[in-house]
Amino acid sequence: MIVFKILLALLPPILIGCLFLHLIIPGFERSSRWPGIFWKLFLGTGLGFALISLLYYCWSVVFDPASFLSALILIELMLTAALFAACLRRRRARAAREPEFLPGDGVNKVLAFAATALLILLLVNYIEDWSRATLSTPYGDWDAWAIWNLRASFIASGESWLSGFSEAISWSHPDYPLLLPLNIARLWVFLGDRSVWAPILVSFLFQVSLLGFLVTSVQLLRGYIQGILAGLAGVLVLFASLSFKLYADIPIAFYFLAANYLVFLSESEQHAKYNLSLLAGLLTGALTTCDLRPL
Repeated sequence: MIVFKILLALLPPILIGCLFLHLIIPGFERSSRWPGIFWKLFLGTGLGFALISLLYYCWSVVFDPASFLSALILIELMLTAALFAACLRRRRARAAREPEFLPGDGVNKVLAFAATALLILLLVNYIEDWSRATLSTPYGDWDAWAIWNLRASFIASGESWLSGFSEAISWSHPDYPLLLPLNIARLWVFLGDRSVWAPILVSFLFQVSLLGFLVTSVQLLRGYIQGILAGLAGVLVLFASLSFKLYADIPIAFYFLAANYLVFLSESEQHAKYNLSLLAGLLTGALTTCDLRPL
């Protein structure tokens, strides 16, 4: 039941991110429909976490982070509704040329089937290992509970949230950015419970978005098989990375990949260059609020 509540609380960030993305670059799913739709979903998920962390930070500065919860939920719902209305209005009025991705070559069905089957096999094995690691160390490793979740716990505590930046706990790096703790704290406040599933599911969504964004990005630019091959390489990297530890390294990898990809894309999509550059800048900002200390 608690997992269902967390998933429900995760819907607003995902919807806000996807709708905002669709508003900025509305036609990127047209030339290759399903990869384009999933591309927006994966990118929009990470974008939504960045936007919702900014909203919750502003809320925490003005109000007690744990107070006026109904008003905060209402603001998120109103923002979602406003973005949805703006997307509908733009869809009806849109007359500009849509972005076009490079067409893929003819797909070798045997090779495509073999590569897809191998990717699915690796994903099943990855999820099995993820489940085992999650059950054995549900609080993650040192950085997870001593930095990110500790800071989230302070933020979710209410009026004393600023104590999380005290020099008395300087060993926990109070100067680290807050994107990850803010998202976890928001879930804890919404639930009224410090469920360990909150950081676990946030971490898992970033892993899924990172891999999914990699696969669909390559598919849109180079073709189906190339995207699957990129996914195979991506899964192997996830196996060898800190993906099971609830660290901020996976979110930072997502924003790094997304920002660089959008910069690359802006060079080939001149008619959408401004919007893509704006979005790349926004994701670069999210990158610096994830795990990079101020200089």
